[in-house]
Amino acid sequence: MLRRLLRAMTLGLLLGLPAVSAPAQHMFLDTNGDAVHDEQDFLSPATTTIDVYLDTNHRRDGSDATRPTEPYLPLTINSYEVVFRVMSGSLTYGAWTDAMGYYIKHADAQDGTDRHIGWGSPTFRDPGRYRLGALSVSGVTSDATLDIVPTTSLGGYGHTMFGSGCFGNDFDNTLKLGSDWFDTDGTTPGGDAPRPGAALSAALSPNPIHPSGSLTFLTTVPGRVRVSLFDLQGRLVRRHLEDANSPAGRHDVTIDGLGDDGAILPSGVYFYRIEAVEGTEVGRVIVAR
Repeated sequence: MLRRLLRAMTLGLLLGLPAVSAPAQHMFLDTNGDAVHDEQDFLSPATTTIDVYLDTNHRRDGSDATRPTEPYLPLTINSYEVVFRVMSGSLTYGAWTDAMGYYIKHADAQDGTDRHIGWGSPTFRDPGRYRLGALSVSGVTSDATLDIVPTTSLGGYGHTMFGSGCFGNDFDNTLKLGSDWFDTDGTTPGGDAPRPGAALSAALSPNPIHPSGSLTFLTTVPGRVRVSLFDLQGRLVRRHLEDANSPAGRHDVTIDGLGDDGAILPSGVYFYRIEAVEGTEVGRVIVAR
């Protein structure tokens, strides 16, 4: 009971406030210590620390938060939870060091793939860009990539989110990745190893897709090409292209936000995977309804 009360305090359960939609936050990983996210934020065997940043009231492109109702309510923060996932290669998770001065631990669990951490305080901070903390890692392979994902089956609530004075879509003062906001940036492929699938030059536009987008990529030799869409649990939701003898050149594949069964995919984060003779390329797809 005490744990539930503490969580309710630190997630800011303000029952008297109306609901506000706030699909505008940006969380990113920084591996080189420059406090921004760019193509240099890759993992390598020399990587030992990964900083995590959250901008509570701006999107990735710097535009302001969108709040259709009650625009005067600030996107404050008094807690956070982050779910990390190893998407390729391997690494060993180490300690998490909080940088916000929080003292109530919400979550700390891990397995070989996911790491779920969370800290909070009853005191709200003003909207802004914050360094949440630093994740220690070791044993990083040159092909490793790490991402921020919405959910995990590990302990706690199992969501990437932050507590705020603004209501989320669930009326619980927790703004959750994948339902209340969508912009995240994990590490980029890079390091000393060649970037898998770099020759494919894949690009999805628009992204987020609403209701559909066009995935464009280039192949330089003929052969088998496969384009698939997966959810964050790694489950195949759509096979968009399967061609055993595809010609070389430009390919345009429509990502229409539907599953293989024709059902409309819910809003959230997905991943496309292009498999060709040149290699494999994986990218993020955000479905916004």
